[in-house]
Amino acid sequence: MFKRNQILIIGMILILALILFIVTNNNDIKEPLTTSPSITETLTSTEEPRYIRQLKFAYEGRMDKTKPIIGQNVEQYLDDSFDMYYFLGGLAFNNGEIVLLTNGYLEDDINPIYGEVVVIIKDVAYGIKRGISMDEVKNALGEPDEFIEFDPIYDVSELYNNNSVFIYNTGDYQVAIVFNIEDNTVIAVHLNGFKNNPGYPTTEGKINLLNLSQEELDAYNRFKSNYDEEELRGLEPISLMRLFLHATMEHDIETQWELYIKDDNYIGWDKEYHMSEFGNHKKTDFSEFENAVNIKIDYDEYNTGATIVWEDKYLEEYYDGGYPFIFGFGLVKNEDGIWKVSFLPMQ
Repeated sequence: MFKRNQILIIGMILILALILFIVTNNNDIKEPLTTSPSITETLTSTEEPRYIRQLKFAYEGRMDKTKPIIGQNVEQYLDDSFDMYYFLGGLAFNNGEIVLLTNGYLEDDINPIYGEVVVIIKDVAYGIKRGISMDEVKNALGEPDEFIEFDPIYDVSELYNNNSVFIYNTGDYQVAIVFNIEDNTVIAVHLNGFKNNPGYPTTEGKINLLNLSQEELDAYNRFKSNYDEEELRGLEPISLMRLFLHATMEHDIETQWELYIKDDNYIGWDKEYHMSEFGNHKKTDFSEFENAVNIKIDYDEYNTGATIVWEDKYLEEYYDGGYPFIFGFGLVKNEDGIWKVSFLPMQ
């Protein structure tokens, strides 16, 4: 009897020892290096941006119920319903339902080089639609990561104008909800491909800043016919720069002169001097405008001055700090709110 009880006790001890061994070893097991947490686990951690379920398509670089994807060549998404024009330094496409901003450009002023989609704009996306309020957006998506509120008197962004914007970061992309400055209702939903550069698509593909769109060429011809500044109203700084460069290439020095700012508080020279001095000199090298990349527009705090900056893709010239050489072209708004070219725009 005693011997049998002794065997049972020894057996129980062995079983307990085995259980303790298994538990101890399981606590020491490490996750395989190839194991990755789910996107929800990653993005809701305290060290990573939150994951917003309603914006799940934005994390993939696209909008719901549409085909275009950020970073993909735009040509595959186009049909005859799209209008093409230049905007923010690249080709833009609009069919009334969706706007696609790209880093494409026109080669030889005629042939479109279809670039990648860098911004997608719609009236309805991710459950957000035109006309709803800021509170309704917050109820749907939560508090924004950033709230941009521009000065209502001045336009400070060519992409957003002076409207208020909610920014939601979605991985490598950024959702921007744009609100009407007057009633704070949604007017558009943007998906930006460059989170750290909202409003200004950058590009590795070169852009020829000498290329005029048909709208810009029509404006140039109307202005040249009578030099009425009203023909320039509504044109953005980059369009005025292109008109000025076109006049320079055509050696149309009178139109060039008329595109300069003439307000009394800006220093320049008179027309007679311009016609005599520049009539004998014709610029022939425009290479700094032909291979532009990373185009941006910097506005002053009052939005009465603008500088268009860019780099030459092929220029192997650097500042002392190792940064690429940056070109700049200056413009100012006149007293009537029309953009004109600064005297000595490039220095």
